[in-house]
Amino acid sequence: MITLQNLTRCFGEHCVIKGLDFRFPERGVVTLMGESGCGKTTLLRLLCRLDRPDGGEIMGLPKRIAVCFQEPRLINHLNCIDNIKFVLPKENNCLDFASNLFDQLGLSDVKESLPGALSGGMKQRLSLIRALSFRGDLLLLDEPFNGLDEVNTSKVAKLIRDAAKQAPVIVVTHHIEEAKLLGKDIYRLEGSPVRALTPLF
Repeated sequence: MITLQNLTRCFGEHCVIKGLDFRFPERGVVTLMGESGCGKTTLLRLLCRLDRPDGGEIMGLPKRIAVCFQEPRLINHLNCIDNIKFVLPKENNCLDFASNLFDQLGLSDVKESLPGALSGGMKQRLSLIRALSFRGDLLLLDEPFNGLDEVNTSKVAKLIRDAAKQAPVIVVTHHIEEAKLLGKDIYRLEGSPVRALTPLF
């Protein structure tokens, strides 16, 4: 179980998170909401070890963490399928799982294309396929519905809910309609700096 204990992160004299305590469930989707710049992405960076807290600690983080960032971080000189293979273990079933996601999200025809040939929404779907295919012990998604139409938003929401049956998923979004697609565990970051995660319902 991932637990935040007295977590603090400051940038110079400006504290973004201060004294935050929270315990995430072992399974399911937790969606985080809040105003732009309130600290949502900072919290995700701490959870995926791209940043370090100035105080307190994060306990129970697994080693295998999959992340989908706000902006697609694709490898531009690799085609779409090779972008996925880059993060996968060698087992054949992992690639089969990824190929199925290409089918579900309408990207089967662009497997051999380079990311530069894709639209913004297609890049976002490819980034999601990569994160989901990794099948980590924790999945972190920062604005995963960016650039997606209603149909693909619905498909992605289902894939996220399915992934959450196997491992905890933490999602950041600005839109309550998107949050509701993922379940009832929706929390608002409260305070400036953030001092609590408060249930929205």
